[in-house]
Amino acid sequence: MTEDEWEKQSSFVPVNADPLSPYTEKVKTLAAHRLDFHIRENLRLGVGELTMIGGKYPDLFAVSPFSIWHNNYNEGYTNSMASFDFSWVPKKGFEVHGEFVLDDLVGTTENESKPTAYAFNVGVRRALSTGSLKGVLGVEYALATKFVYNTFLPYLKFNNRIVYLTNLPSSRTIVDYPVGFAFGPDAKLLNVSFDLFKENVSLETDFFYLVKGPNTLYTEYPTAEEGETKTIFGASLRGKIGHVSFSLLFSGSEFLAGLGIEFGF
Repeated sequence: MTEDEWEKQSSFVPVNADPLSPYTEKVKTLAAHRLDFHIRENLRLGVGELTMIGGKYPDLFAVSPFSIWHNNYNEGYTNSMASFDFSWVPKKGFEVHGEFVLDDLVGTTENESKPTAYAFNVGVRRALSTGSLKGVLGVEYALATKFVYNTFLPYLKFNNRIVYLTNLPSSRTIVDYPVGFAFGPDAKLLNVSFDLFKENVSLETDFFYLVKGPNTLYTEYPTAEEGETKTIFGASLRGKIGHVSFSLLFSGSEFLAGLGIEFGF
């Protein structure tokens, strides 16, 4: 945690927090529980809940699988969100799927200190085959609003922090990965994919259109940034032929390429 983040974690007390706030134990835990309902052989509905616990070690009150965590109102050391998802196979080889995640919802009579925040994705996939060649064609749309995954306290943001160390030259890089949509809050993505498989050969292609607004996980919550909204067209190709793997990525003005060889002993 950076100095600024620690200052916020150790001094800020959210609205409706309990008298023991702020919580400053150096621990962050993600817990989740869910139920799947197989309504029909080709239709599944899922409902779940995630809670980020930070500044305090988890206890049964916070992670009991038999309770609705949102209703615990542990404002000072938890941040919960609900999820709803489905998958439907109307006919063989064709699937429709989607997910909706609700972080916060402000009603007409509620305090607006925590703005409405949600994310969702919906997509279709079609399996194809001819002889020994098989493929999957897919289209997916995803949207994340400005404040989803974010909150007042650093430990309660829905992110996973990874620290990368480099020896030559000596350096340390901190990367925060959102727990959910890869591009974080304030983003929209339309992606078309086509994958092919045949024996020891595989090819995966993606064509995408990304709209990324200025709000990020580092934005002071609940502030709406006034920066530039970026639009990016891109394409990627990943494949493996025998023991050789390769990748190509075109994203806006960037181009990346990779090549690898696998050996077994």
